Amino acid sequence: MEKVDDVLADLLSEDIVVITDRGVRKCRLLHQLKEVWRGAEAVIYRGKLLDMDVVVKWRFPKPYLPREFDEMMRRKRVIDEVKTSLRAYAAGIPVPLPLYADADRGVIVFQYIEGEVLRDVVDTLDTPTLCRVCKELGEYLGKLHEIGIVHGDYTTGNVIVHGERVYIIDFGLAMFSKRLDDHAIDVHIFFRSIESTHIGREETMKKCFIEGYTAIRKDVARVVLSKVDEIRKWGRYVAERKLRSVWMGS
Repeated sequence: MEKVDDVLADLLSEDIVVITDRGVRKCRLLHQLKEVWRGAEAVIYRGKLLDMDVVVKWRFPKPYLPREFDEMMRRKRVIDEVKTSLRAYAAGIPVPLPLYADADRGVIVFQYIEGEVLRDVVDTLDTPTLCRVCKELGEYLGKLHEIGIVHGDYTTGNVIVHGERVYIIDFGLAMFSKRLDDHAIDVHIFFRSIESTHIGREETMKKCFIEGYTAIRKDVARVVLSKVDEIRKWGRYVAERKLRSVWMGS
Protein backbone atom coordinates (compact mmCIF):
# COMPACT_ATOMS: atom_id res chain seq x y z
CA MET A 1 0.00 0.00 0.00
CA GLU A 2 1.18 3.51 -0.79
CA LYS A 3 2.67 5.21 2.26
CA VAL A 4 1.06 8.36 3.57
CA ASP A 5 4.52 9.97 3.64
CA ASP A 6 4.70 9.48 -0.13
CA VAL A 7 1.18 10.80 -0.70
CA LEU A 8 1.69 13.94 1.39
CA ALA A 9 5.38 14.40 0.58
CA ASP A 10 4.86 17.53 -1.52
CA LEU A 11 2.76 19.23 1.14
CA LEU A 12 4.96 18.17 4.03
CA SER A 13 8.10 19.49 2.36
CA GLU A 14 6.67 22.74 1.03
CA ASP A 15 7.69 25.98 2.72
CA ILE A 16 5.89 29.24 2.06
CA VAL A 17 6.67 32.85 2.89
CA VAL A 18 4.32 34.53 5.36
CA ILE A 19 4.24 38.31 5.78
CA THR A 20 2.87 39.64 9.08
CA ASP A 21 3.16 42.80 11.14
CA ARG A 22 6.11 41.11 12.84
CA GLY A 23 8.00 40.70 9.59
CA VAL A 24 8.62 38.05 6.97
CA ARG A 25 9.15 34.41 7.84
CA LYS A 26 9.22 31.00 6.24
CA CYS A 27 7.00 28.25 7.58
CA ARG A 28 5.91 24.76 6.66
CA LEU A 29 2.54 24.60 4.89
CA LEU A 30 1.35 21.33 6.50
CA HIS A 31 3.05 19.87 9.54
CA GLN A 32 2.74 18.03 12.87
CA LEU A 33 0.58 15.27 11.39
CA LYS A 34 -0.52 12.58 13.83
CA GLU A 35 -2.75 9.63 12.96
CA VAL A 36 -5.91 9.55 15.08
CA TRP A 37 -8.14 7.05 13.26
CA ARG A 38 -7.86 4.41 10.54
CA GLY A 39 -10.86 2.88 8.80
CA ALA A 40 -11.63 0.73 5.78
CA GLU A 41 -11.76 3.72 3.43
CA ALA A 42 -9.52 6.41 4.89
CA VAL A 43 -6.99 7.52 7.49
CA ILE A 44 -7.61 10.62 9.62
CA TYR A 45 -4.78 12.82 10.90
CA ARG A 46 -4.63 15.83 13.20
CA GLY A 47 -2.14 18.49 12.23
CA LYS A 48 -1.57 22.11 11.32
CA LEU A 49 -2.05 23.99 8.07
CA LEU A 50 0.22 26.98 8.60
CA ASP A 51 -0.86 27.92 12.15
CA MET A 52 -4.40 26.51 11.93
CA ASP A 53 -5.51 23.29 13.58
CA VAL A 54 -6.78 20.96 10.87
CA VAL A 55 -7.95 17.43 10.15
CA VAL A 56 -6.40 15.66 7.17
CA LYS A 57 -8.38 12.87 5.51
CA TRP A 58 -6.54 10.53 3.16
CA ARG A 59 -8.45 8.01 1.07
CA PHE A 60 -5.80 5.38 0.52
CA PRO A 61 -5.52 3.07 -2.52
CA LYS A 62 -7.09 -0.38 -2.35
CA PRO A 63 -4.69 -2.93 -3.86
CA TYR A 64 -7.47 -5.50 -4.37
CA LEU A 65 -9.29 -3.22 -6.85
CA PRO A 66 -8.27 -2.52 -10.46
CA ARG A 67 -6.03 0.54 -10.31
CA GLU A 68 -7.96 2.71 -12.78
CA PHE A 69 -11.29 1.95 -11.11
CA ASP A 70 -9.86 2.63 -7.63
CA GLU A 71 -8.36 5.96 -8.73
CA MET A 72 -11.63 6.98 -10.38
CA MET A 73 -13.69 6.13 -7.28
CA ARG A 74 -11.31 7.84 -4.84
CA ARG A 75 -11.25 10.95 -6.98
CA LYS A 76 -15.05 11.01 -7.23
CA ARG A 77 -15.46 10.51 -3.46
CA VAL A 78 -13.10 13.40 -2.71
CA ILE A 79 -14.85 15.73 -5.16
CA ASP A 80 -18.31 14.78 -3.87
CA GLU A 81 -17.26 15.23 -0.24
CA VAL A 82 -15.78 18.67 -0.89
CA LYS A 83 -18.72 19.83 -3.01
CA THR A 84 -21.38 18.70 -0.54
CA SER A 85 -19.45 20.11 2.43
CA LEU A 86 -19.02 23.49 0.73
CA ARG A 87 -22.67 23.57 -0.32
CA ALA A 88 -23.76 22.80 3.24
CA TYR A 89 -21.39 25.41 4.68
CA ALA A 90 -22.69 28.04 2.24
CA ALA A 91 -26.26 27.21 3.33
CA GLY A 92 -25.39 28.02 6.94
CA ILE A 93 -25.24 24.43 8.18
CA PRO A 94 -22.42 24.02 10.74
CA VAL A 95 -19.89 21.69 9.09
CA PRO A 96 -16.07 21.66 8.95
CA LEU A 97 -14.86 23.90 6.14
CA PRO A 98 -12.68 22.16 3.51
CA LEU A 99 -9.48 24.21 3.25
CA TYR A 100 -7.54 22.18 0.69
CA ALA A 101 -8.15 19.16 -1.53
CA ASP A 102 -6.13 17.03 -3.92
CA ALA A 103 -8.53 14.64 -5.64
CA ASP A 104 -5.76 12.80 -7.49
CA ARG A 105 -4.05 11.90 -4.21
CA GLY A 106 -7.28 11.39 -2.27
CA VAL A 107 -6.49 14.12 0.27
CA ILE A 108 -8.79 16.67 1.93
CA VAL A 109 -7.77 19.13 4.66
CA PHE A 110 -10.61 20.31 6.89
CA GLN A 111 -10.97 22.95 9.56
CA TYR A 112 -10.61 21.27 12.98
CA ILE A 113 -13.77 21.33 15.10
CA GLU A 114 -13.25 21.32 18.86
CA GLY A 115 -15.71 19.28 20.90
CA GLU A 116 -16.95 15.81 21.76
CA VAL A 117 -18.68 13.17 19.65
CA LEU A 118 -22.40 13.15 20.48
CA ARG A 119 -22.47 9.34 20.59
CA ASP A 120 -20.04 9.43 23.52
CA VAL A 121 -21.85 12.06 25.61
CA VAL A 122 -25.57 11.33 25.13
CA ASP A 123 -25.82 9.72 28.57
CA THR A 124 -24.30 12.80 30.23
CA LEU A 125 -26.83 15.26 28.78
CA ASP A 126 -30.00 16.21 30.62
CA THR A 127 -33.27 15.76 28.74
CA PRO A 128 -33.81 19.43 27.73
CA THR A 129 -30.26 19.67 26.36
CA LEU A 130 -30.53 16.37 24.51
CA CYS A 131 -33.86 17.46 23.03
CA ARG A 132 -32.37 20.76 21.86
CA VAL A 133 -29.45 18.97 20.20
CA CYS A 134 -31.70 16.45 18.44
CA LYS A 135 -34.08 19.17 17.31
CA GLU A 136 -31.12 20.98 15.74
CA LEU A 137 -30.03 17.74 14.08
CA GLY A 138 -33.51 17.43 12.59
CA GLU A 139 -33.33 21.01 11.34
CA TYR A 140 -29.87 20.51 9.84
CA LEU A 141 -30.86 17.32 8.03
CA GLY A 142 -34.01 19.04 6.81
CA LYS A 143 -31.91 21.90 5.43
CA LEU A 144 -29.51 19.45 3.76
CA HIS A 145 -32.42 17.70 2.07
CA GLU A 146 -33.96 21.01 1.03
CA ILE A 147 -30.78 21.91 -0.88
CA GLY A 148 -30.58 18.43 -2.38
CA ILE A 149 -27.88 16.82 -0.23
CA VAL A 150 -28.10 13.33 1.25
CA HIS A 151 -25.55 12.82 4.04
CA GLY A 152 -25.35 9.03 3.76
CA ASP A 153 -24.16 8.34 7.32
CA TYR A 154 -26.21 10.62 9.58
CA THR A 155 -25.50 9.09 13.00
CA THR A 156 -24.61 10.36 16.47
CA GLY A 157 -21.05 9.27 15.69
CA ASN A 158 -20.85 12.00 13.04
CA VAL A 159 -21.98 14.86 15.27
CA ILE A 160 -19.65 17.08 17.31
CA VAL A 161 -21.01 18.97 20.32
CA HIS A 162 -19.09 21.93 21.70
CA GLY A 163 -20.90 24.01 24.29
CA GLU A 164 -24.11 25.22 22.66
CA ARG A 165 -22.85 24.43 19.16
CA VAL A 166 -23.67 21.29 17.18
CA TYR A 167 -21.65 20.35 14.08
CA ILE A 168 -22.23 17.75 11.37
CA ILE A 169 -19.10 15.97 10.14
CA ASP A 170 -18.01 13.32 7.61
CA PHE A 171 -19.66 13.84 4.23
CA GLY A 172 -17.66 10.91 2.86
CA LEU A 173 -20.80 9.09 1.68
CA ALA A 174 -22.79 12.21 0.79
CA MET A 175 -24.37 12.79 -2.60
CA PHE A 176 -26.70 15.20 -4.33
CA SER A 177 -30.27 13.91 -4.58
CA LYS A 178 -33.77 15.37 -4.50
CA ARG A 179 -35.40 11.92 -4.28
CA LEU A 180 -37.56 11.59 -1.18
CA ASP A 181 -36.68 7.90 -0.98
CA ASP A 182 -33.03 8.88 -0.49
CA HIS A 183 -34.04 11.43 2.15
CA ALA A 184 -36.04 8.74 3.95
CA ILE A 185 -33.00 6.47 4.05
CA ASP A 186 -31.01 9.29 5.70
CA VAL A 187 -33.68 9.63 8.41
CA HIS A 188 -33.88 5.85 8.79
CA ILE A 189 -30.12 5.63 9.34
CA PHE A 190 -30.36 8.24 12.10
CA PHE A 191 -33.22 6.40 13.79
CA ARG A 192 -31.34 3.10 13.62
CA SER A 193 -28.24 4.71 15.13
CA ILE A 194 -30.09 6.02 18.18
CA GLU A 195 -32.15 2.84 18.65
CA SER A 196 -29.07 0.62 18.63
CA THR A 197 -26.75 2.89 20.61
CA HIS A 198 -28.85 5.01 22.98
CA ILE A 199 -31.36 2.58 24.45
CA GLY A 200 -33.67 4.28 26.91
CA ARG A 201 -33.35 7.72 25.34
CA GLU A 202 -34.32 6.90 21.78
CA GLU A 203 -37.95 8.05 22.09
CA THR A 204 -36.95 11.52 23.29
CA MET A 205 -34.29 11.78 20.61
CA LYS A 206 -36.64 10.70 17.81
CA LYS A 207 -39.46 12.99 18.97
CA CYS A 208 -37.22 16.06 19.11
CA PHE A 209 -35.50 15.19 15.82
CA ILE A 210 -38.87 14.89 14.05
CA GLU A 211 -39.93 18.24 15.50
CA GLY A 212 -36.86 19.91 14.01
CA TYR A 213 -37.08 18.11 10.67
CA THR A 214 -40.77 18.97 10.29
CA ALA A 215 -40.13 22.63 11.14
CA ILE A 216 -37.92 22.86 8.04
CA ARG A 217 -39.65 20.56 5.57
CA LYS A 218 -43.29 21.23 6.52
CA ASP A 219 -45.69 18.91 4.64
CA VAL A 220 -42.83 17.15 2.83
CA ALA A 221 -41.71 15.78 6.20
CA ARG A 222 -44.90 13.70 6.41
CA VAL A 223 -44.12 12.04 3.09
CA VAL A 224 -40.51 11.35 4.08
CA LEU A 225 -41.50 9.93 7.49
CA SER A 226 -44.12 7.75 5.81
CA LYS A 227 -41.40 6.35 3.57
CA VAL A 228 -39.24 5.75 6.65
CA ASP A 229 -42.07 3.64 8.10
CA GLU A 230 -42.20 1.64 4.85
CA ILE A 231 -38.45 1.00 5.03
CA ARG A 232 -38.70 -0.14 8.63
CA LYS A 233 -41.67 -2.44 7.92
CA TRP A 234 -39.83 -4.00 5.01
CA GLY A 235 -36.76 -4.50 7.21
CA ARG A 236 -38.84 -6.27 9.86
CA TYR A 237 -40.48 -8.42 7.17
CA VAL A 238 -37.10 -9.52 5.80
CA ALA A 239 -35.81 -10.26 9.32
CA GLU A 240 -38.91 -12.33 10.12
CA ARG A 241 -38.57 -14.29 6.87
CA LYS A 242 -34.94 -15.07 7.68
CA LEU A 243 -35.87 -16.17 11.21
CA ARG A 244 -38.70 -18.33 9.88
CA SER A 245 -36.34 -19.92 7.34
CA VAL A 246 -33.83 -20.76 10.06
CA TRP A 247 -36.57 -22.22 12.28
CA MET A 248 -38.08 -24.29 9.46
CA GLY A 249 -34.64 -25.48 8.43
CA SER A 250 -33.91 -26.71 11.92
